[in-house]
This record gives sequence, C-alpha cells and structure tokens, in this order.
Amino acid sequence: MSFSLVSRRSLLNSGSILKTSLANNARISIAMKSTESLSYTEKQAAKGRPVSPHVTIYKWPIAALTSITNRVTGAILSVGVSGIAGLCLAGVDVPAFMSTVGDITAIGSVMKFGVSFPLVYHYLGGVRHLLWDKMPESMLNNESVEQSSYVLAGAALGTSVVITAAF
Repeated sequence: MSFSLVSRRSLLNSGSILKTSLANNARISIAMKSTESLSYTEKQAAKGRPVSPHVTIYKWPIAALTSITNRVTGAILSVGVSGIAGLCLAGVDVPAFMSTVGDITAIGSVMKFGVSFPLVYHYLGGVRHLLWDKMPESMLNNESVEQSSYVLAGAALGTSVVITAAF
C-alpha cells in the first residue's frame, strides 16, 4: 500500500498526470467549441451515432392520412365559410359571384371540386366517426379502420367528381 501511495505521489510530483489531464481537457474544450456551431445531425454523425430517420422514410398508414385529410378539410371549410361571410358583409352578391366563377369552364370545374371535395369528405368522415362511436367492437380494429379509410377516400373522391360534373 505504501508503494502505490509513494508511486502516486512521485507521479503527481513529477507533473506527468497533471500535464496529461490538462492536455485532455484542452482537447475536449477545443472539440466542444468546434461542435457548438454544428447542427444536431452533424454532431451525431461526428460521434458515429445513427440519426433517426425522418418521417419521409416511413410509409404513412392510410388511417393517418385520412385523419389528417379530415382535419385539413375541416380547416378549409372554416376558411371558406368565413370568406363567404366576409364577402356578404362587404356587400358582394355572393350567389351571382359564385355563378359567374362557376360558368368559367376551366376555373369553374376546379372551384366546384374545391368546394365539393372538402364538404363531402368532412361529412363522410363525420359519419364514419359516428359509426365508430356506435359500434366500436366491430369497427375499431386495424383491418376495419384501414378498410373504412379506403372506402372514405374513394367515396368522397367519386361523389365529388359526380357533383362537379353534374352542376
């Protein structure tokens, strides 16, 4: 025991441990300063760590896509109704304006689809959620949710195309 104590003291007295420690600290502080300006991904790559893939790598499930679409169509409907209300408050003859826009063939068809798809999709999405609430045992499993998502997307798209062509 006295031997190890003596050898540690002799090493400390010689300063070799202190010099090594200071050199290591200097390297660490230089490395820390150089990585402070790097992005998170660059820091992880420098350390040799894998970075988690971004959402673009994964295949989105149809249920997630239909859920997101339902939220987006709800927001579109809110903005559209607010815009129509604003036009009414400004004194614009909204029915005549909509008729004029609808009569223009190229723009009219796009505008009609742009109104009908969010309305039909959001309505059918609400019906689907109502059915889920009434029959959760039979409709809230992975297979049924996936199947109803495809039915929802197809029915909304088909109905919107028919409405756009008919009117």
